[in-house]
Amino acid sequence: MRRAGVGLDLRSLPAGDGVADVRKAAFRWIDLLADLGLGLWRVPTLAAHDADRSPLSGLAIDPALHRGLAEDVEIDDEHITAWLTEEPWRVHHAVHATIAESEGGDWRTWPEAYRPEGGNLSVEVDANRVRHHAGLQLQLEIGWKMVLHHANARQVIVVLDVPSTMSPTSIEAWTQQGAEAWPHRVLTNVRRAHVLGLGEGMNAELVNDLPDELPVGFVVHGEDPEGADLGRLRWSSEREGEDEACFGLLTDQAGLQALLDGPARWVAPRFSDVAPEGVSPFEPDVLMPYAMAAHDRGR
Repeated sequence: MRRAGVGLDLRSLPAGDGVADVRKAAFRWIDLLADLGLGLWRVPTLAAHDADRSPLSGLAIDPALHRGLAEDVEIDDEHITAWLTEEPWRVHHAVHATIAESEGGDWRTWPEAYRPEGGNLSVEVDANRVRHHAGLQLQLEIGWKMVLHHANARQVIVVLDVPSTMSPTSIEAWTQQGAEAWPHRVLTNVRRAHVLGLGEGMNAELVNDLPDELPVGFVVHGEDPEGADLGRLRWSSEREGEDEACFGLLTDQAGLQALLDGPARWVAPRFSDVAPEGVSPFEPDVLMPYAMAAHDRGR
């Protein structure tokens, strides 16, 4: 199976500032890809980022997306209670967000009492604010699933990156979690995509240790020679292998042609690599040349 698609951050989609406008823009983007015969949407991550573009969480969805993606999603207190009890990271995120309201976003500047020891804090925080932030994440989860369901209907595969490294100000750094949190990070994001693109270090051994029959595929980092042996795609910035998904950077139109002519099974260059600078993804026919080239080369 050879597929072509596009890499584009959800937050890069042109959208108004109204309730559910981002979700509507995502539906429109998926429809555009499907209508052009492009069957992949690579999403860099759904997390918030720091100034260096490092993720602030490998688990939580960017709260800045709430109004545009999920503010109209209806939930109640029972939903929030059940959701909070299912996975520890949900409590960690909600507590972190509550403290950040008064102490700022960088946990390294917080008083010692706000730094967890063994997963526990020595001070209490506002339980109502904790539930508020938990509710935002629950709504975001449901709002993104609506997007994923629309992609299902239009037969567009969503490839979501799962980063292996976090910002030093991240929630995982605050809770003193490192590589041991990788499997949990993968299992949480399983529900958010059809295929997960695993970050550097997240190799075939990690995939083999995950539960069987997960309803998701994997793109294993290209440095791992066992990736193709798993029957998985291997991530590559080149265009050399038949079992690879080439999500690499392009420098010119010749690079795009070489990408499409190459043996990689999946290709998904960034939108900025296949469209003129400053052009909206929804501008008429902006992706048409790329889509036609992909079809001409059997993708």
